Amino acid sequence: MVGNAKTEMEALGPDLIVAGIGRLRRGDLCSFLAILEELDFRAIAMEAVGGVAGKLGYELEKAADKIERARDELVQSDASADVLRYRLWVRISEALDIPEPNLPPLSQRSARQWASAVGLRASERLTPSIVERRKTAREKTSEGDLAEKFGRQVARIWDDAKSMFSGRQLLTFPEIVQEGVLELLEDEDLVKKASEGLDPEMAAQLRQAQIGAQAALAAGGGWAMFAAVVVNSGFAPYILAAKASAWIPLVSGPGLVSLLATLVNPLTMLVGIGGIAWLGVGKGTQAARSQVAARLCVMLALTGMEGRETGLVTFLNAMRCLDEARKQELAFLSGTKRQELRKRQASMAILLSNVGLSASAIPECAGPPPVPWNRKRRRETDAQDALATGALTAGEMLWHAVAIDPTVISAADFSRATDLGDPFSFAWHAQEFLLRGSDISLRGYVAERLVMDQLVAQGHEVALAPLSNTPGLDLIVDGAPVQVKCGVTPELLREHFSKYPDIPVIANNALAELADGQPWGDLVTTLPGFEIDAIEGQISEALGHAIDLAAPDILEFALSIGLLRGGLELARGRVPLQDLPAWLLVDGASRGALAFAGGNLGGWVGLVAIGPAGAVILGPTFACAALLGNSAVKEGLDRFVLSRAWHAETIARGKALHQALVQVLDRKIERLQARVEALHAGFGKTDLEDWLVARAGDDLIQAIEDRLSLERPPSSTNDCFELLVTATALAPADAAVLRGARALRRQIDARPGLTEALRQMAESGAGWARAQKPG
Repeated sequence: MVGNAKTEMEALGPDLIVAGIGRLRRGDLCSFLAILEELDFRAIAMEAVGGVAGKLGYELEKAADKIERARDELVQSDASADVLRYRLWVRISEALDIPEPNLPPLSQRSARQWASAVGLRASERLTPSIVERRKTAREKTSEGDLAEKFGRQVARIWDDAKSMFSGRQLLTFPEIVQEGVLELLEDEDLVKKASEGLDPEMAAQLRQAQIGAQAALAAGGGWAMFAAVVVNSGFAPYILAAKASAWIPLVSGPGLVSLLATLVNPLTMLVGIGGIAWLGVGKGTQAARSQVAARLCVMLALTGMEGRETGLVTFLNAMRCLDEARKQELAFLSGTKRQELRKRQASMAILLSNVGLSASAIPECAGPPPVPWNRKRRRETDAQDALATGALTAGEMLWHAVAIDPTVISAADFSRATDLGDPFSFAWHAQEFLLRGSDISLRGYVAERLVMDQLVAQGHEVALAPLSNTPGLDLIVDGAPVQVKCGVTPELLREHFSKYPDIPVIANNALAELADGQPWGDLVTTLPGFEIDAIEGQISEALGHAIDLAAPDILEFALSIGLLRGGLELARGRVPLQDLPAWLLVDGASRGALAFAGGNLGGWVGLVAIGPAGAVILGPTFACAALLGNSAVKEGLDRFVLSRAWHAETIARGKALHQALVQVLDRKIERLQARVEALHAGFGKTDLEDWLVARAGDDLIQAIEDRLSLERPPSSTNDCFELLVTATALAPADAAVLRGARALRRQIDARPGLTEALRQMAESGAGWARAQKPG
């Protein structure tokens, strides 16, 4: 029985998300919408990264009150349930970054395609946190000595580093649902609130399910363990979870706080957000929103379990009725998106009228056959590379900032009117101290600091002169003026005593030895360790770190990561071996140009907005951020320079295939309309005949929807690739389409390799240069 429960659970598909939206009652719809629209995702993301659990709990209490008010307003609003379903569909699409989030599906196939995309996005968002939770649970239960635990930790760090470049294997959507069920049922407050709406037997089974969920999570997760506990009660685990999930969206007060805490758990969300770097580029809010939306999709799938077909029909009928929605009901859409929706509805109306159907309303979905006839179907590499480059650069800069001698910084700051008191400001001006004269001046000020530190350590009262250029003295020691000299020629001492014969001098050891036998020699002394070579070495090391801090090796890091990326692409078969040198050349040129442009822009912005420290920090930051555009630059270079002729011919053949597909679909629409009319004329006496007529109407709507998807011809090679896949699904037996698809495939196969493209470009450039020579 456990095996049956597990098999049924694994058979779940993401289309249950659509069915769940269709099965939600008005109050449920408003609850989901209020969570997605009113929750302060930026605050949640910041708290997740900060790990301030107490403050997060306080924020969730405030959020729960705000969400309840928003839910009540939506329930009492004039918006129809159909519009609310569409609104929830839009919000989920936006949160999970699904293309065209304002154009709803109208047929079963397009609805399932959307659900598959959402299921994949949910898996991308939730897999990291689930894997992390399983690892943590296994480590807590694993025994072993300190060495074994250390070895497991090292292995874990290595696995995380590998997954950053090679990618992490995603869990399937059924596995995501399983883990979501466990996470929901683990919460005692949430289960207690859900149990209040169930009959006693169901409530007892729900509490037993909670025991199984807690045990499964403690052991690192596992549906089999959970099912083994629950199935003993004679109730399928996923049915039990579906029963409970129907009550969860309507909870309020403490129950709602528990639900929000489960949805935005900072311990798991941080894994999905990926750290503070995401917040720094404005991604934290969207990451937190997508995490919550993914968890809500699990709840929707649970809701859809008890009515897969009816939920899908209700959803599609709601999407088909949107032309009746009033403008104020669609006010949640931007003006542009609302205009796109109306434009699509107008196009659908024209096609409907062309085939003799009412232009004012799309026919309702057919749904499942009547009984008994229904008995017996994300440029991540750029982000990873930029993040790795940023981490290496930040590490290098931190090392140089810490390694700069504070004594040298203090001496440089004292010597200049400009504020040089922090490592970044000092690094920005470090080059100036390499000039002849400036280096000697800095040496003198560093010597003053060294002498002052030693005298203070010996118990003397020491103060610096009021100004860096105070005549005759550098320090005031126990109330008496003292001059500090650091050099190699006695002229430094003679010049001082000719002007200030009564002010003693503390000189470096070599210079003090030259004062022997001079009339003023008794006023010259030295201190242990006061050597010019040591001071110059100290200054040289500090300036070296400062210069490296101001100019970190971003390009070197970027090219090294590019080399590693090239090896990975070669291993995955994405780059042929013969094209690898050319690929590395183009990739390196792109990374170098982006890092150079970004670094200069960031330095300029930082200098103007903040000052020298801002230039040192924002320059590398902008340089690393610019690497996010590496793929776009290489694609543009390939399209407009390296393989321009091939791209033009590919798009031309893609347009020919597009035209053939349009003609096929126009004929298909005409034939389906004829079939609908024939069925209308001959059928209509039984439920089955009514369903066959409605089902034929569904096929017609789907064909019209397919035709609308081909309104624009391909404008890029990516469009052509997508068109090839579309052609296989839309016209698998049309001769013109098959010939067009074959011609397009041959053109794609004839794409010149990168090495060949560079060779042709070089020959073309050489020919142009020869043509420019006179005679």
